[in-house]
Amino acid sequence: MAEHFDPPTKRRKIEVVPEKKENVEVPDPPEPKVRLLAGDGSKGTLVLGNALESRFGRIVSLSAGADGAVYIADDEGGAICCLKDGVVSRYAGVDADAAEPTGPVNHRLQVRLRSPLSVVVGPNGTYVSDYENGRIYVVVGDKIADIAGSLPHPQPTFTEPAPAQWGLANPVGMAITRNGSIFVLEFTDPSRIRKVENGVISYVADPSYPGWPGPSYQPQVIVASHDDSRLLFSDSGDHSIWQLPLAGGPITRVETYLPPGSSANLEFVCDAGA
Repeated sequence: MAEHFDPPTKRRKIEVVPEKKENVEVPDPPEPKVRLLAGDGSKGTLVLGNALESRFGRIVSLSAGADGAVYIADDEGGAICCLKDGVVSRYAGVDADAAEPTGPVNHRLQVRLRSPLSVVVGPNGTYVSDYENGRIYVVVGDKIADIAGSLPHPQPTFTEPAPAQWGLANPVGMAITRNGSIFVLEFTDPSRIRKVENGVISYVADPSYPGWPGPSYQPQVIVASHDDSRLLFSDSGDHSIWQLPLAGGPITRVETYLPPGSSANLEFVCDAGA
């Protein structure tokens, strides 16, 4: 700080002189590291316990809970596993060697999951889609309930609303919005997207919808954007990501750059880009 008089006005003026600072080197951000969380590096019969000694049949979907737990859908193991605090445990699905349950099943460890292809932590519980059973389950606490597909019934006309109990055809991926609406990819011929809400299955999109991917479309993963304004879904047929505005409008391609064989990574790409 410097002080002097201004002759014309005889007023004292004070100047603030900034201090000189030496150049400070800012270190480069650390390189991102990939760390093994679970699995012993081999594929086979489901092995639980210590995370780094665990084993899975085929991991097809992951979802993180608010408590830090990671839920893992093991298609071949017929189970949803939970990874938390370095331990992998069975979260849903009866043991493969257990006898077929008799009577009503309402405990998460009693239900027979034949091909769980998607697990999503939603606002009202943890949701599971079962490809072979044609059902969607929700787990709350220790209780499990099927919210779609509980009754064997011929597939309803796709474009007309139908009771959710009538079931779904080969559900693969799910997207859950913050208000609890469930959007489901059905791997059928042709494939399609439907919504489950308030006990009703309704039409969202199929090949007649403007901008629908081509005839080679093979649905796999679907997520809702963070603001619930659109759905993003993958196509393992041409390795693309597509988006569908929920307020209306055509489907458009977001990106095409993944090489053949990398479709398993589309779940993470979709989620990061949502």
